Amino acid sequence: MTEDAERRAEGWIQQALTLRARGHVEAAIEALRQVLGFDPLHARAHAEMALCLASRGRLAAARAEIKAAEAALEAAEDRRASGIVRIAAAQLALAEGREKAAEQALRGLPEAMRAHPEALRVAAALARRRGQVEVALAAIERGLARAPEDLGAAAVAGRAAR
Repeated sequence: MTEDAERRAEGWIQQALTLRARGHVEAAIEALRQVLGFDPLHARAHAEMALCLASRGRLAAARAEIKAAEAALEAAEDRRASGIVRIAAAQLALAEGREKAAEQALRGLPEAMRAHPEALRVAAALARRRGQVEVALAAIERGLARAPEDLGAAAVAGRAAR
């Protein structure tokens, strides 16, 4: 991909992240479709799309996006998107009730990605399901400190506190 195309892709992805954080998931999906329209092998766009779709309960479509992201990673020499692909796989596994698979995906994250707000959100949801409310709240607080505009994380924090 050219440098100009990479800049365009990054712009659309940043717009999608902002939209999703504000609760505008369908608009985020449309922004990610822009990226995939000119670069159908963009692993990060597929992974972000999977996160959006999973958050809407569209699990079969999210699973297809994870597979597309993994295939794109295999085809590319650039592995920078592997962390977000693992986070998306963890989120999907959690949504499907496969807690062990979600844990495995998180454990395989590079150290630098373990503090990613989405990874912390999955970790918090896992802790909450185990009744570890304090652990869940601590993970969400770390995630909100990194991404205070993340309304989804704030909602998870509210549920964990109940």
